Amino acid sequence: MKFLKNMKVLHKLLFLIVFFAISILAISYVSISKLSETAKSSATIYHEQLVPAELFSQISEDNRAINSYLLELLITEDTGRNLYLSENIDQTIKNSQSILEELSSMQLNPEIKQQLDLLTSLNEELNIAREDVKRLAMENKNGQAYELFQEKIEDKRVELNDLIENISTLNSTSAKTTYELAVSDSENATKIVIIVIIVSLLISSLVGILIAGLITKPIKDIQKLLGLAEKGDFTVIGRYDSKDEIGMLNQSFNNMIEGVNKVIRTVGETSEQVAASSEELSASAEQSTKSSEHISETIQELAVGAEDQVKHIEESTSVFSQINNSTQQIYENTQKVSGTVHQAAQMSGDGRKVINQVNDQMMFIDNKVTSLVESFNVLSARSKEIGNIIEVITNIAAQTNLLALNAAIEAARAGEHGKGFAVVADEVRKLAEESAHSAEQISKLVAHIQTDTKETMETVNNTTAEVKEGILVVAEAGKTFTEIETAINGVVPQINQVSELIKELLTGTDQVYTSIVEVQGVSQEAAASTQSVTAATEEQLAAMEEIASSAQSLANLAENLQDLIKQFKL
Repeated sequence: MKFLKNMKVLHKLLFLIVFFAISILAISYVSISKLSETAKSSATIYHEQLVPAELFSQISEDNRAINSYLLELLITEDTGRNLYLSENIDQTIKNSQSILEELSSMQLNPEIKQQLDLLTSLNEELNIAREDVKRLAMENKNGQAYELFQEKIEDKRVELNDLIENISTLNSTSAKTTYELAVSDSENATKIVIIVIIVSLLISSLVGILIAGLITKPIKDIQKLLGLAEKGDFTVIGRYDSKDEIGMLNQSFNNMIEGVNKVIRTVGETSEQVAASSEELSASAEQSTKSSEHISETIQELAVGAEDQVKHIEESTSVFSQINNSTQQIYENTQKVSGTVHQAAQMSGDGRKVINQVNDQMMFIDNKVTSLVESFNVLSARSKEIGNIIEVITNIAAQTNLLALNAAIEAARAGEHGKGFAVVADEVRKLAEESAHSAEQISKLVAHIQTDTKETMETVNNTTAEVKEGILVVAEAGKTFTEIETAINGVVPQINQVSELIKELLTGTDQVYTSIVEVQGVSQEAAASTQSVTAATEEQLAAMEEIASSAQSLANLAENLQDLIKQFKL
């Protein structure tokens, strides 16, 4: 109870709504649960009773059809008709076996399950006997087939039908029992749902009445207290104590009553003080009149001095304005110099980097030229070796030519037998002459190459000397750029320091100039104020008379206020 009392009004309403929602959910849950149980019972009746009953009926029809086909098979000798009947018998037996397998896989009553096992066994025996009867009938031994039918099939056929009828009876009994249980469960579910609804309505009504009372009763109490306060009774106090909005409203009402009491008492005390003060005010008004006349004379003298001060401050403002402008110009020039010096430092640094790159390139060129000199030296040596080889080839060609001449002479001496050798000797001589000619051309080319190589060597040597001299010049230039960069880097901090000092000076002059301008404004305002005060003192003299009159009126109002306060009950 106390827990609900301290809840916020919104929370109380939410509690009531949530309680109703829980009640509805409980009713819905019970209803759905019972409906689900009823649905399960219906499904059980369908799957465990109706479907098996239909299947057992189908087995009975299949057995009647098989027996009908067998009997017709026993009385006909038409081969085509016999084949047709035989196929129908096989197909019907197959269908019957499929139904029995389907029934075996179902969840049936144990007693029906036992009867189904007997039915399956009996059906297998019948199928074996039917196969024997069918075989004899297909051989047109109808007499023997009929005797076998009467002997092995007739009794079992009757037994099978009785067994199926017994199973159907058991299945109907089980379905009836399941149905009665479902009806009983449905009736119980209806009763439970009705009970839950009634209990939920009763509890919801009690909770609603309780919460409504917790909200409306304190509101009526506060309404009654407000009526008493409206009539001037400020001794009322709200007794409702809780942490909800109504409790806070009750506390606020008590605070308001207490505050009003304090205000009324304070007003009463103040009215007495006002009455006393009004008399003192009348006396002070006369004294203030005399003081105002003296103040007026003093302010006139102050106004003359303020005008002289304004003139001097205007002159100082003009001088400091010029100083401030000059300092600003110096600061801007210093900033430009600082920027130029920074740019020069950057350019000298870039120049030093470029000189370093040029120096690296010159060193690279020097290395390549040195390698080129070595390559030309190797080329010169190889040219000399080629010249020596050409000289050897020339000597060999001359000797080969002599040998070819000698061979031609010997071939001429040999006569007819030496003709073939003479031809070979002539070819050898021609080859020797061509070799000598080619060797002479190669020797000339090698001589030209050696001459060009010598000239190139001289050029490369001159280039090497110039490259080394260029390296020295570049190194000297790099050193010079480094010295320039060092000097500039030394100057930059000094320029920055000077710039900062000038900036501080500029800030100081700005502050001084601003202060002088403010002083000038204050002085002008003071001069204007003295004029205003002079006029105000004159007005004050006139107002003093009005104050004296108002003080008397204030005393009368204080007496009326005291009479009004006596009407309230405190």
